[in-house]
Amino acid sequence: MLIQARVYRILITVFVLRAIFPTTLSAEFLCRADTSYSWIKEKTAIAPSDGKTEMPPKVSRNEMKVFWTSSEARGEDEEKAKAALMNKLEAEREKARESCKKEHENVAFCIASKFSAMKSVLQQLDFEARRTLRDSIASDCAAQQGLCQEAVSTDPTCKNLTPAVEGEGEEKDGKGKKKKK
Repeated sequence: MLIQARVYRILITVFVLRAIFPTTLSAEFLCRADTSYSWIKEKTAIAPSDGKTEMPPKVSRNEMKVFWTSSEARGEDEEKAKAALMNKLEAEREKARESCKKEHENVAFCIASKFSAMKSVLQQLDFEARRTLRDSIASDCAAQQGLCQEAVSTDPTCKNLTPAVEGEGEEKDGKGKKKKK
Protein backbone atom coordinates (compact mmCIF):
# COMPACT_ATOMS: atom_id res chain seq x y z
CA MET A 1 0.00 0.00 0.00
CA LEU A 2 2.82 2.38 0.90
CA ILE A 3 4.65 1.61 -2.36
CA GLN A 4 1.52 2.20 -4.41
CA ALA A 5 1.01 5.62 -2.79
CA ARG A 6 4.62 6.59 -3.61
CA VAL A 7 4.21 5.52 -7.23
CA TYR A 8 1.05 7.62 -7.56
CA ARG A 9 2.80 10.61 -5.97
CA ILE A 10 5.74 10.28 -8.38
CA LEU A 11 3.44 10.01 -11.41
CA ILE A 12 1.45 13.07 -10.36
CA THR A 13 4.68 15.01 -9.81
CA VAL A 14 5.95 14.07 -13.28
CA PHE A 15 2.70 15.14 -14.95
CA VAL A 16 2.66 18.45 -13.06
CA LEU A 17 6.30 19.13 -13.98
CA ARG A 18 5.62 18.35 -17.63
CA ALA A 19 2.71 20.78 -17.63
CA ILE A 20 4.75 23.55 -16.01
CA PHE A 21 8.09 23.01 -17.80
CA PRO A 22 7.39 21.32 -21.15
CA THR A 23 10.66 22.36 -22.84
CA THR A 24 12.95 21.12 -20.13
CA LEU A 25 11.46 17.64 -19.98
CA SER A 26 10.84 16.84 -23.63
CA ALA A 27 12.34 18.46 -26.67
CA GLU A 28 11.71 17.25 -30.19
CA PHE A 29 13.66 18.01 -33.34
CA LEU A 30 12.70 17.46 -36.95
CA CYS A 31 15.36 17.09 -39.64
CA ARG A 32 14.66 17.10 -43.40
CA ALA A 33 16.68 16.46 -46.55
CA ASP A 34 15.99 15.85 -50.24
CA THR A 35 17.38 13.01 -52.35
CA SER A 36 17.98 13.20 -56.10
CA TYR A 37 19.93 11.39 -58.77
CA SER A 38 21.78 12.56 -61.84
CA TRP A 39 22.21 10.90 -65.21
CA ILE A 40 23.94 11.82 -68.43
CA LYS A 41 22.28 11.78 -71.80
CA GLU A 42 24.76 11.47 -74.64
CA LYS A 43 23.98 12.75 -78.11
CA THR A 44 26.16 11.89 -81.06
CA ALA A 45 26.09 14.27 -83.97
CA ILE A 46 27.79 13.18 -87.18
CA ALA A 47 29.76 16.02 -88.67
CA PRO A 48 29.21 16.73 -92.36
CA SER A 49 31.97 15.36 -94.52
CA ASP A 50 33.60 17.51 -97.19
CA GLY A 51 35.21 14.46 -98.81
CA LYS A 52 38.81 15.46 -98.06
CA THR A 53 39.04 15.06 -94.28
CA GLU A 54 37.13 12.77 -92.04
CA MET A 55 35.89 14.42 -88.86
CA PRO A 56 35.04 12.31 -85.81
CA PRO A 57 31.45 12.45 -84.63
CA LYS A 58 30.75 15.12 -82.06
CA VAL A 59 29.48 13.80 -78.71
CA SER A 60 27.61 16.15 -76.43
CA ARG A 61 26.70 15.28 -72.87
CA ASN A 62 23.69 16.66 -71.07
CA GLU A 63 23.65 16.03 -67.33
CA MET A 64 20.14 15.81 -65.92
CA LYS A 65 19.26 16.03 -62.24
CA VAL A 66 16.05 14.33 -61.10
CA PHE A 67 14.35 14.89 -57.73
CA TRP A 68 13.64 11.56 -56.03
CA THR A 69 12.10 12.18 -52.60
CA SER A 70 12.09 14.29 -49.47
CA SER A 71 12.77 12.52 -46.15
CA GLU A 72 12.38 13.54 -42.55
CA ALA A 73 13.11 12.11 -39.11
CA ARG A 74 12.37 13.15 -35.55
CA GLY A 75 14.45 12.78 -32.43
CA GLU A 76 14.80 13.89 -28.84
CA ASP A 77 17.73 16.08 -29.77
CA GLU A 78 19.29 17.31 -33.01
CA GLU A 79 21.98 14.62 -33.11
CA LYS A 80 19.47 11.75 -32.74
CA ALA A 81 17.20 13.25 -35.40
CA LYS A 82 20.14 13.65 -37.80
CA ALA A 83 21.33 10.09 -37.14
CA ALA A 84 17.86 8.69 -37.86
CA LEU A 85 17.62 10.80 -41.01
CA MET A 86 21.04 9.67 -42.25
CA ASN A 87 19.90 6.03 -41.96
CA LYS A 88 16.79 6.83 -44.02
CA LEU A 89 18.79 8.79 -46.60
CA GLU A 90 21.15 5.91 -47.32
CA ALA A 91 18.17 3.66 -48.13
CA GLU A 92 16.58 6.40 -50.27
CA ARG A 93 19.81 6.94 -52.23
CA GLU A 94 19.93 3.20 -52.98
CA LYS A 95 16.30 3.28 -54.19
CA ALA A 96 17.10 6.31 -56.36
CA ARG A 97 20.09 4.50 -57.93
CA GLU A 98 17.90 1.47 -58.72
CA SER A 99 15.18 3.65 -60.22
CA CYS A 100 17.71 5.51 -62.35
CA LYS A 101 19.10 2.26 -63.73
CA LYS A 102 15.61 0.98 -64.55
CA GLU A 103 14.51 4.18 -66.26
CA HIS A 104 17.68 5.33 -68.00
CA GLU A 105 19.87 2.28 -68.56
CA ASN A 106 17.27 -0.40 -69.34
CA VAL A 107 15.35 0.15 -72.59
CA ALA A 108 13.35 -3.08 -72.24
CA PHE A 109 12.06 -2.12 -68.78
CA CYS A 110 11.09 1.33 -70.04
CA ILE A 111 9.12 -0.06 -72.97
CA ALA A 112 7.48 -2.80 -70.88
CA SER A 113 6.40 -0.39 -68.15
CA LYS A 114 4.91 2.06 -70.66
CA PHE A 115 3.02 -0.70 -72.46
CA SER A 116 1.78 -1.97 -69.10
CA ALA A 117 0.49 1.49 -68.24
CA MET A 118 -1.30 1.70 -71.62
CA LYS A 119 -2.79 -1.81 -71.39
CA SER A 120 -6.44 -0.72 -71.24
CA VAL A 121 -5.99 1.76 -74.11
CA LEU A 122 -4.19 -0.73 -76.37
CA GLN A 123 -7.20 -3.04 -76.52
CA GLN A 124 -9.35 -0.28 -77.96
CA LEU A 125 -6.97 0.81 -80.72
CA ASP A 126 -6.81 -0.48 -84.27
CA PHE A 127 -3.58 -1.87 -85.76
CA GLU A 128 -2.41 1.43 -87.25
CA ALA A 129 -2.93 3.32 -83.97
CA ARG A 130 -1.13 0.54 -82.04
CA ARG A 131 1.85 0.76 -84.37
CA THR A 132 1.97 4.55 -83.96
CA LEU A 133 1.78 4.18 -80.17
CA ARG A 134 4.50 1.50 -80.22
CA ASP A 135 6.80 3.73 -82.27
CA SER A 136 6.10 6.67 -79.97
CA ILE A 137 6.91 4.61 -76.86
CA ALA A 138 10.09 3.27 -78.44
CA SER A 139 11.32 6.75 -79.39
CA ASP A 140 10.37 8.12 -75.95
CA CYS A 141 12.34 5.36 -74.20
CA ALA A 142 15.30 5.87 -76.53
CA ALA A 143 15.30 9.57 -75.66
CA GLN A 144 15.42 8.74 -71.93
CA GLN A 145 18.46 6.46 -72.21
CA GLY A 146 21.77 7.44 -70.71
CA LEU A 147 24.22 6.65 -67.93
CA CYS A 148 23.39 7.04 -64.26
CA GLN A 149 25.92 9.06 -62.31
CA GLU A 150 25.15 9.37 -58.62
CA ALA A 151 22.41 9.68 -56.07
CA VAL A 152 22.91 12.49 -53.57
CA SER A 153 21.12 13.96 -50.59
CA THR A 154 21.11 17.56 -49.46
CA ASP A 155 22.50 18.54 -46.08
CA PRO A 156 19.90 17.99 -43.37
CA THR A 157 18.09 21.03 -42.02
CA CYS A 158 16.80 20.66 -38.48
CA LYS A 159 14.40 22.65 -36.39
CA ASN A 160 13.20 22.45 -32.83
CA LEU A 161 9.50 21.53 -32.69
CA THR A 162 9.12 22.24 -28.99
CA PRO A 163 7.31 25.53 -28.41
CA ALA A 164 9.39 28.13 -26.60
CA VAL A 165 8.26 29.01 -23.09
CA GLU A 166 7.09 32.62 -22.95
CA GLY A 167 9.52 34.88 -21.15
CA GLU A 168 12.49 32.57 -21.74
CA GLY A 169 15.26 34.73 -23.16
CA GLU A 170 12.91 37.67 -23.76
CA GLU A 171 11.67 40.67 -21.84
CA LYS A 172 8.49 42.63 -22.36
CA ASP A 173 8.65 46.37 -22.73
CA GLY A 174 6.01 48.69 -21.30
CA LYS A 175 3.67 48.29 -24.29
CA GLY A 176 3.34 44.48 -23.98
CA LYS A 177 5.62 43.78 -26.92
CA LYS A 178 8.49 41.34 -26.55
CA LYS A 179 11.98 42.65 -26.97
CA LYS A 180 15.06 40.52 -27.44
CA LYS A 181 17.88 40.61 -24.93
